[in-house]
Amino acid sequence: MIAEVHYIAALFFVNFILSVVSYPLSGLLFPKFSDRGYAFSALLGWVSVSYIHFLLSTLGILKISLSGSLLSLMIWGGINALIQWKLKPIQISRSILLKVSTANILFLALVIFWTWVRGHNPEIYQIERFMDFGFIQSLMNTESLPLYDMWYSGEILNYYYFGHMIGFEVLTLSNIPMVPGFFVLVVWMFGTVGVGVYRLASEYYLYIFGVKYGKWTSILAGIVGLFLGLFSGTIHSAIWLWSYVNNWLTEAPLESFWYAEPTRFIEGTITEMPIYSFIVADLHAHVWGMFFGIIIFALFLGLWQKKHHRFSLLNIHIIAITISIGLAYITNAWDALTLGAVSMMLLVLLYCMYDLSKFDWRFLTILAIPFGSLAISLPWSYFFEAPLGGIGVVDPASKVYEWSMYWGGFAIILLISGIVFLFQQRLRALKHIKEHSLWYLFGFGGVSAFWLLGYALKSFAIKQGNEGLIGTFLMLIVWAAVIVLAVIWLSDLLFKKVSKRVQLIAGISAGIAIFWILMEHIYFKDILTDGEWFRANTVFKISTQVWIWLSIIIPSLIIYLVTSIKHWGGKLLITLLVVGLLGVHAIYPFKAIAQANTANREFIGFDRGLDWWKNKLPYDYEAYQFLKEYRDALPEDDKVRYIVEADGDSYQDNNMFSIFLGWPSIIGWPVHEWTWHGSYDDVDSKRKDVVELYIGTDIDMSRKLLREYQIDFIILGQVEKRLYEDRGLQTEKLESLGTVIFENAETKIIQIQK
Repeated sequence: MIAEVHYIAALFFVNFILSVVSYPLSGLLFPKFSDRGYAFSALLGWVSVSYIHFLLSTLGILKISLSGSLLSLMIWGGINALIQWKLKPIQISRSILLKVSTANILFLALVIFWTWVRGHNPEIYQIERFMDFGFIQSLMNTESLPLYDMWYSGEILNYYYFGHMIGFEVLTLSNIPMVPGFFVLVVWMFGTVGVGVYRLASEYYLYIFGVKYGKWTSILAGIVGLFLGLFSGTIHSAIWLWSYVNNWLTEAPLESFWYAEPTRFIEGTITEMPIYSFIVADLHAHVWGMFFGIIIFALFLGLWQKKHHRFSLLNIHIIAITISIGLAYITNAWDALTLGAVSMMLLVLLYCMYDLSKFDWRFLTILAIPFGSLAISLPWSYFFEAPLGGIGVVDPASKVYEWSMYWGGFAIILLISGIVFLFQQRLRALKHIKEHSLWYLFGFGGVSAFWLLGYALKSFAIKQGNEGLIGTFLMLIVWAAVIVLAVIWLSDLLFKKVSKRVQLIAGISAGIAIFWILMEHIYFKDILTDGEWFRANTVFKISTQVWIWLSIIIPSLIIYLVTSIKHWGGKLLITLLVVGLLGVHAIYPFKAIAQANTANREFIGFDRGLDWWKNKLPYDYEAYQFLKEYRDALPEDDKVRYIVEADGDSYQDNNMFSIFLGWPSIIGWPVHEWTWHGSYDDVDSKRKDVVELYIGTDIDMSRKLLREYQIDFIILGQVEKRLYEDRGLQTEKLESLGTVIFENAETKIIQIQK
């Protein structure tokens, strides 16, 4: 635990320094937030320093190194110093210091709690941990960008890795080693997301209600948002609870609990709640993407709080939103779709919807924002080739029962809030309909007709085997028309004269509903298209982002429901419903955290993240330690070496040396590489080359392959013997190709002389 105290102290200190350095820009962006944006300043700082370093390294100006990180931090500090000097957005007061202290105490408490949880099970083992570790270790080794692919020798990484670049900055500036640093990043993200969601839920409440119900209610809203965003499970827990209680009453065997089940309950999909991602210590792109959901929703609240709304591309909030969408794209490309779409919709709602005479030029100007975001993404997107194979039609869609077990708790609150709001607006709406009866008859008829046409075209596309491009394209146009017609019609009917507060919440709610609908109608094709999991990646990458949006607005909707219903019976019913839903959602974290991490385990700490390797493949692990010392002794600008090792299936005990050394191997995790490149041909060719090296008898061919891939070391270890010994492993040939520089009972490392 002493080591963990050191890691937490170093992390907290650097995070606090960066939050102070970044506070002027936060104060400029969020002047009406109760803490003037301090809760987001550290996150904005890490993202900005990382992008400065990312950009300048891609241009060849800075190296990926500690010095590059420090220079990027100095540039960022200079920008904020200039902002404070010229504009003075931060004025220190007692209330501000209290908010700053609260944010830091909450961050530290969350970090300590999750350190305790993860310290019971700190294995960097299987699932995406292997890949995420390898990405960050590769960044530790390289001195330039774009980043090389550790599993595709000689090629750049055709995957989004800006989130891992942020992780590199955190560990480098905190001076924390990579193995314990992996879980330090997990707990840092846990604390950062928690603080962000808490503050946003509280600020959205304050924007809608002010202090009408007392300042403590805003704290309650923040706590509910923190729970939903960081700890909440789903209604699926009710299934387990019902079975458990029923079996207990009938003296039958008690129902077992499996913490992964809710994430695979909707057939053919992967739907991870944030708590699940943190339980499995995931540093995958969709988890890093939560940062940008928090940032962009904070920016929209800051934009909505302005008194005057003159649209300009030079508006600091518009600039920040444009940059954030671009950075979301290079962190998790799917978030360019989700956050980009909801941003466009909210901007149109704010600037165009209620003054249709200005719809034309403002709408066209807003469309310029995606081009700005694309420009921001160029240091990565210029080298990226999207491996998608087009758009498909979902067939079959989710079963209502399964969908409800995942999204039902949120959907109930959204639905009831909408019904209550519509009921309260009914008199004004009925009067408006009477005055404009023909318009609303046309609107209702148009929406209904287009809706039916959309289903007809979807059925046509499905009958074409999901390959009917024209049918799919027409379906998308029709669904877009449905959405536009519905939004214009309903907004004119219901929202034209309501407050901006309602417009913001309604716009976000509409965005959530749209993505719920889209996930049930279309998916982006990849290598899984022909199987049962054809839309798994689409749903997986979108659902986590939408979950964060819900955790931000649901607390305000809960308070709206409880306070807007005046009849005591209705108020009691709503209160019981809300408490019941939150209670069911609270079952999951209690059960899952214990089952996955703490139950029947002792706290062993982050330094023992590779103990599984030492215990399972001890001779390979000893060889890794030898090469790690070799790598660490290399000059800072020359830490990359090329290796050949046995490749194998994803998530298995293969490619350990390329993962934990961060050195490129000829091929690794073939299915992942197939997914990233969209073709198996080159992957298959590289796999055959590896087989040829290990079991082929032609020594000249082996020498040719070693030269072609610029191999420095051949790994001949326990994994290679397991895979190739029965197929004619050519040990003597391999040894003759170089010099054995390390050897134990099972593993040899052969260095190739160049």
